[in-house]
Amino acid sequence: MTWKDGPCATSQFVHSTGLALVQIGSLDPTVEPSLLFWRNRLQLGRDRLGATGAAQVHELCRELTSLCADADRLRGIWDASLPPPAPIVSAP
Repeated sequence: MTWKDGPCATSQFVHSTGLALVQIGSLDPTVEPSLLFWRNRLQLGRDRLGATGAAQVHELCRELTSLCADADRLRGIWDASLPPPAPIVSAP
């Protein structure tokens, strides 16, 4: 996970709850891209969530792993995010 300003070589995301950090890709070009998932200990400590927060993070990780293993769900998300195709207009 990057803690610096400026561009990053991987895609990084913070879950909307702030509890989890995810990095997609690899900084090492010899390694196949991966999905890295971390608990945001700064957020967990600040909110004093303790075991409840840890359980929420575990559930987020489980849901993400399940999603990544389901090709049909991923395809549906991808297809829903694409703009509709442009209409084909015939020349008069």
